[in-house]
Amino acid sequence: MDTLSFGRATEGPVLSFTDSDLRSAVEELWTEETLLVTDDYNYPKIRDIGRTVAVEDTEARRITEVISSGGYSRVIAIGGCTALDFGRACAIGRPLAAVPTILSNCCLSSSRSVIRRDDHYRSEETTAPQLTVISRPTIEENHADRRKNWSASGLGDLFSAFAAVAEANWHAQTPGPVNGLFRQQAPICWEALEWIDSAAYPLDRDGLERLARLLHEFSIAGHKSVPIGSEHVLYYLLRKRQNYSRMVATHGKLVSIGTLITLRAWSEARGDFSMYEKLRHAFAKIGLPRTFSDLDSIGVKTEHLVSAGRIFANDSLYGRLFNKDGASPLTAVFATSSS
Repeated sequence: MDTLSFGRATEGPVLSFTDSDLRSAVEELWTEETLLVTDDYNYPKIRDIGRTVAVEDTEARRITEVISSGGYSRVIAIGGCTALDFGRACAIGRPLAAVPTILSNCCLSSSRSVIRRDDHYRSEETTAPQLTVISRPTIEENHADRRKNWSASGLGDLFSAFAAVAEANWHAQTPGPVNGLFRQQAPICWEALEWIDSAAYPLDRDGLERLARLLHEFSIAGHKSVPIGSEHVLYYLLRKRQNYSRMVATHGKLVSIGTLITLRAWSEARGDFSMYEKLRHAFAKIGLPRTFSDLDSIGVKTEHLVSAGRIFANDSLYGRLFNKDGASPLTAVFATSSS
C-alpha cells in the first residue's frame, strides 16, 4: 500500500490495493490526529482504533458538528458512498484517505459529496482523497452476496453517464454512428460496457480490481465531463419519497432505471436502438432491472416512478414523457424481457 501519499501533496488521488483486511488497512494509515468516519456496518470492526464517527446520512448539521468539535488533522473515510461523502466534507482543508468497502457507485475518489440540507440532497465540492485504498479481501467478501450485487450497482452508476450524454446532446446533430457519441463523451464508461460484454460474471478478484480502477478513474475525471442528468434526479426523488432498502434498491440499481428510460426515448427519437439494446444486454448479464418483475424485486412500483416523473417540469425530458404519456415510457422499457 502506498501510504506515503497520504498527508503529502499529490497531483491527484492515488489508487492503492492491499491484501490486508479492513482493520489492518486502516491501522496502517491511522495516526493519533486522525478522525475515522464510517457506516454502521463497518463501525464494529474499527471503532476501537481511535476516534470514530458512525454515519447513516450526510446531514449538513451533523457534518458541521463534527467539524466544529475539531481535534483532528487527518480523515480516513471507510465504507460505502455515504461514509465517503461525509468524510470528504469533514476533511476540507485536511488530508483524506478513502477506504471503500463496496464498489457500488462512482464516488471512490471524487472531490464532491452529496449533502442533505433541509431535506434536499445536493452535490457539493468538498475534498478529494489523496489516497484511495482497496482491501482485496474486504471487497471480495462484501461482493459475494448476490442479493446485494454491489458490482452491478457500481456498473449501473457508471452506465448512467450514457443517459446524461444522450440528454445533454438531445437536439445536437451528431454525424456518424450513434454509438460514437457515447464512446467519445463517456470513454471510461464505454470501456466498462465493452469489457463487461466479454467478462466472466460474477466478477472474480481480477474483475473486481478492474471495476475499482474504472470507478476510480470516472470519479476523478468523469463527473467533470459528464454532468448528471434526469436519471439521477429521478433517483433522488424516489429515495426521498419511498423507504427502499438501501441494501437491495441500491444507488446504481435505482439510477439504472432512468438510464434505460432515457436511452429508450433517445433511440425512438433517432430510430437507432443499437445503444439501447447493447445496454439491455449488459443489464441482463449483471443483474440490473429490465422488467417490471425486476423492479418489483427491489421494491419499486410503477406508481412510484409515474408520480416521481410527474414532478419534473413540463418542458423537461421526463416532464414531456411522464406528464404526457403516464406509464407508457415504463411499458416501452420494462414490459419486455428481450435483451
